Amino acid sequence: MFYLSKRAAAAEDEVQKLMSFVLPGTPFQGKVFSVGGYERDKLLGKESKDLDIVVEIKGGAEKLAKYMKSIFPEEISTPYQLGAGYPIWHISFKENITHNGKTFNTAGAEIDIADTQKETYPDPTSRQRETQFATIEEDVERRDFTANMLLRDLSNNEIVDLTGVSKTDIEKGILRGHPKVSPDKMFSEDPLRMMRLVRFQVKYGWDVPLSMLKAVKRNAEQIQKISWERIQDEFVKVMKLGKTNDAVRLMKTTGLLEYILPEIYGLIGVEHDKRNHEEGDAYKHTLMVLSKAPPTLNGQLAALLHDVGKPQTQQFMEDKISFYGHEKVGGEIAEAIMRRLKFDVKTIKMVKHLVENHMKPHHLKDATEKSLRKFIRTVGKETIEDLLDLAEADSLGKLPPDNYVPELRKKIESLDVGEMSKEKAILDGDEIIELLQVKRGPIVGQVKRFLQDLEDEYLSSKMILTKEKAKEEVLRNFKQQKLDDDSNRYLILLVGIPGAGKSTYIKENLSDATIISPDHFIGYTKEDPWTPEKVSNAWKKSDDLLLEAIKRGDKKIVFDATFVNPKVRGKYINIAKRFGLTPVAVHCNVPLEQALKRNSQRPEFRKVPEETLVRMYKNLVNPSEGEGFEEVVDYDSSEKE
Repeated sequence: MFYLSKRAAAAEDEVQKLMSFVLPGTPFQGKVFSVGGYERDKLLGKESKDLDIVVEIKGGAEKLAKYMKSIFPEEISTPYQLGAGYPIWHISFKENITHNGKTFNTAGAEIDIADTQKETYPDPTSRQRETQFATIEEDVERRDFTANMLLRDLSNNEIVDLTGVSKTDIEKGILRGHPKVSPDKMFSEDPLRMMRLVRFQVKYGWDVPLSMLKAVKRNAEQIQKISWERIQDEFVKVMKLGKTNDAVRLMKTTGLLEYILPEIYGLIGVEHDKRNHEEGDAYKHTLMVLSKAPPTLNGQLAALLHDVGKPQTQQFMEDKISFYGHEKVGGEIAEAIMRRLKFDVKTIKMVKHLVENHMKPHHLKDATEKSLRKFIRTVGKETIEDLLDLAEADSLGKLPPDNYVPELRKKIESLDVGEMSKEKAILDGDEIIELLQVKRGPIVGQVKRFLQDLEDEYLSSKMILTKEKAKEEVLRNFKQQKLDDDSNRYLILLVGIPGAGKSTYIKENLSDATIISPDHFIGYTKEDPWTPEKVSNAWKKSDDLLLEAIKRGDKKIVFDATFVNPKVRGKYINIAKRFGLTPVAVHCNVPLEQALKRNSQRPEFRKVPEETLVRMYKNLVNPSEGEGFEEVVDYDSSEKE
């Protein structure tokens, strides 16, 4: 099944050779082994840098690490333990090593060394394990698959196969557990092994015995014991292989899909209009799209989630089936899925954006240059390639395929990207307000959108829209539109981390507004600092106060909070629209260093922990009109102290 090739020497290989010279004649002789994926990949002729070593001596990992440091003090880093309570030590090789006249190219090697151990799980409902020193045979038995149980005795550099089948299983491509351990035991002890089985199968194309598949199906429910972070880690490795479609098929067969991605399982049976999708339901279509998507995290994740909104939007109209708005609904569901799987904020934002906009390229077959420019401005130049990749996979992932994307790419490439209209209108909010002599409100957003469309039109005609011409066009088109101050009410969300200048903005611009802030209810004192319970109660009181202000008819209501998360902002945008208020965001921004400095000057009991402030800064998603705000005001307080 595999053609094994000679593998180029790597730093880790050199470490193995070095060990065979260093260990003989010491207490470590015959007790030190390399194990796991490194030996598996070596036998397959594949590169691997993850060299794991086990020592069949109690406390042997620490002893070996320090022994190597003692004989090569300049070339090897100071050993350190990985995690309290676990006998695993790490060393790195800073330089090549010369020993007894022979040079070993070890520079750059990173090695983990562990005691041989066995594991027990006293509580069958928990993943809490207990470890203790064990023999090499017991250590091998606790590992997941025979392919990862092959050993190499580093005293003589010879292969050791304690299972009797590891070497042949690797060569023949068979994925199974230790012959002495039942599959039910191996999966119940560590349910993540079921996802590892999926990953190994799709990565190598190995055969999985029916007994193993049945065991996964019996134990699939136990995957719920595993943290979402660990599940995500396995799934990301699959996506980067470009094998997500194969993984989802196997997860469905084994019952894992229902517990990990119930939204994808829910696509089964969601029928398409056969005239456009002869391939079948939304689930089959998603698998086909995945097979055509790029082997990248964003590419595979967007393809997987692009149609998750179809079950909620399916409509039957006479002999037709439609899914109007499924991309917007799908964006919200995709965000929830990614948050559950603990993806980072950047990935969530990007993939949600791709899902919400994946239908746009399909509507550009006869687009004018102006329409193409507006499309690029709307979705963002930085996401065009990813979005076109998704649209092309979507087009190819159905029967019959209808792929217009290559032609669309050529049209977009023919545009002068350097002359694209800016993401922001040529006139800002203050300039529009001064020009029209109006107050802040919906008209500002309307004028901005008008100006961006106008600039697209000018660029399509190879003309430049100047500020003077923009003002002239605004006056001509909007001079009759004046705001009735008595009929307009605003909910203004101040967005920014602590120390970003929100209080300063209120003093300078919103002195006549109703101010609501959870901070007002937390009750900071040195003796009684804030707690999560206090914060929760403060937000509840603030929400009550907000509703009172709305019912009272207050014209301008300011909600002062960090609002790092767009999902939280969305709640208040919906409240504003429900009660007829205009939602506006004021983005108070300041360099992180300055926010940290301001925070350090607060009384001790009011300081935000520095790591919390840094995390807020990194996770802050800047507000945009695309969220539902009529206007977003940027306020830079960096020069105000």
